[in-house]
Amino acid sequence: MIWQDPKRDCDLPTPAMRWYCPVLITADSFAYLAVREPLQAQEAPERRWEFGVCGYGPAAAELAPTLHDHVQVWDRDWRTHPAPTFTLHPADAHPPAPAVGRIFYKRHTQLAMTWR
Repeated sequence: MIWQDPKRDCDLPTPAMRWYCPVLITADSFAYLAVREPLQAQEAPERRWEFGVCGYGPAAAELAPTLHDHVQVWDRDWRTHPAPTFTLHPADAHPPAPAVGRIFYKRHTQLAMTWR
């Protein structure tokens, strides 16, 4: 997750979501989903936004296209599907492995994300 300190304006592209942001991370690089309002859209009757991917570090040239591809797959194949369901379990629990989804293992909990 990327969090930007609102007190520091680094003039970087704005992360796509205010509270969290899709990101791919390696030991020395990362890529995140960014958003901007195109200048011509500011005059339009309806608001429009452009999404992009920003990458930094030695592996940026690999991570940015990978994240871009994930966004394209979501747009093409998942946009009209229901949102994921999240359930939180104690670290020593044994939640069933989701058919489509993932379990994120943390020190004290496990977060199961499932797609219907």
